[in-house]
Amino acid sequence: MFTLRRVLGLLVVVLLIALGVVGWVGWQLKSDLEAAEGHARDLQSALQSDDRDAASDAADDLEEASSSARERAEGAVWSGVGLLPVVGDDAKGVRALARSLEVLSADAVPPLLETSELLGEVSRGDGANLSAVRSLRSPVEQAATALGAARDEVTGLDSAGYVAALRDPFDEYADLITQADRGFAAATTATELLPGMLGGSGNRDYLVVFQNNAEVRATGGLPGAWAHVRTDRGRVEMVEQGSTADFPERDAPVLPLTPAERKVYDVQLGTYWHDANFTPHFPRAADLWRAHFEETRETELDGVLSLDTVALAYLLEGTGPVSAAGVTIDSDNAVDELLHQTYRELEDPAAQDARFQAVSTAVFEAVTGEPQSPMDLAAGFGRAGREGRFLVHSFRSQEQQELAGTAVAGELPSNDEATPYVDVTLDDATGSKMSYYLRHGVKVRAESCTGDVQRLAGSMRLGSTISADEVEDLPVYISGGGTYGTEPGSQLVVVRLYGPVGGEISDVKFDGEPVDAETIDLDGRPVANLVAFLTPTDNVDVTWRMTTGEGQTGDGVVGVTPSIVSGDADTTFESGC
Repeated sequence: MFTLRRVLGLLVVVLLIALGVVGWVGWQLKSDLEAAEGHARDLQSALQSDDRDAASDAADDLEEASSSARERAEGAVWSGVGLLPVVGDDAKGVRALARSLEVLSADAVPPLLETSELLGEVSRGDGANLSAVRSLRSPVEQAATALGAARDEVTGLDSAGYVAALRDPFDEYADLITQADRGFAAATTATELLPGMLGGSGNRDYLVVFQNNAEVRATGGLPGAWAHVRTDRGRVEMVEQGSTADFPERDAPVLPLTPAERKVYDVQLGTYWHDANFTPHFPRAADLWRAHFEETRETELDGVLSLDTVALAYLLEGTGPVSAAGVTIDSDNAVDELLHQTYRELEDPAAQDARFQAVSTAVFEAVTGEPQSPMDLAAGFGRAGREGRFLVHSFRSQEQQELAGTAVAGELPSNDEATPYVDVTLDDATGSKMSYYLRHGVKVRAESCTGDVQRLAGSMRLGSTISADEVEDLPVYISGGGTYGTEPGSQLVVVRLYGPVGGEISDVKFDGEPVDAETIDLDGRPVANLVAFLTPTDNVDVTWRMTTGEGQTGDGVVGVTPSIVSGDADTTFESGC
């Protein structure tokens, strides 16, 4: 006879068995996912060391572990857990992670291995093997498609309610897969354009501008050195090198400036070579540099490329160390050697320029020669592109259409759409190399949404990493020496706030004190010019409010000038609607 007590006892036994089964499946699933993580690290290590056999073995192991995890996550037991309160969302998160991993291992890794192998065939000693470059297109497109599918499995899931043991790894994986997806999307564009840009259908001429982060500009740094590079059927030749001294100040802008440009950037945007990138819109800076260049030379340029010194350090991870002009630089010391020690050791600007040119030539030869690790070199270009440190503009309209909208295009968005764009840029007005010590961080958040207009709040902290005592030991070329009226070691920084298209900027404050900030309409975006004075010991906090244009109800994107510190300064913020 079934009494209530016996029924309850039976239910308890069933429940314990069920929990035991769930626990067993959960333990196996956890083991599969941890194994997959380990195999992924093995794969990365094998690719970096160019060990094909080890890479193939790691890829097979990764696919096996990922497939096992996906099967367990989609089985009856784990699917049942997904229906339970409290733990159901965690179970769904694990299932999404397992599905994404299987897509990654089964569909993205094989073309990635093929890409890695082909990269080793691209170099030919004085440029690129065009046949190998063209062969890259198919596997890169396959990997990009698979990465997009893997990203879709985890995109849109809210991990806030996950247990901490799951939430942090899930968020880290989602960020990594999103970065990889963007990277291969950019690589797809690159493989489409590279054969032509490398002179596959006739020689091309490019201006390469090297940006010096020790004197900050909106796109990264002062365009202190440049090179004229020619490509022809894959061969890459450096035709000429120079510095800012080759393009003295003009009496009038090299190209006509709009009234808004004159108000925002002043006439220097067009009269000074080294101020052409006061604007963060790289296509405009490229036009101005081309005009300066072609005014004094007969060559017609096909495009402009730009690298900052941090990007150079990324490339050295693939080429290995290079030596020139008495220094040896690698990925660890390049920024310090080129942007600080050179100014300490060499007081004569001509000697500084000679070192920069010698090092540029050495890096150029290493990149176009036979790099130590083609995979790391490609990864270095990719990382530099994602962080806005490697920029490309083509003067061939069809190519530029392909580049438009990518990270390497370096565009200041001016289209009215659902995404609100906020940009914050820095330009040095000190005439020193104190930006080596400059640090900045920007945050923007949506406060509210009224109708289809968002209200935003932004903040920025500017500071210096050098002490007053250390300033006394700096050469005048670094400290500024008070040449332009700024006390040695202090910095005068022009901060420009770009509000969303059709929006407004208001309530600007420095250290909590209101400042009068006139806004100027630049291609439909409000711009406020601010001037921050930094001493070695004091930070400056800038705050403001903005409104978006009508209909901009999506998540926002914040573009920020790249700094001397490696990493991506750009951020995003969640919609308030």
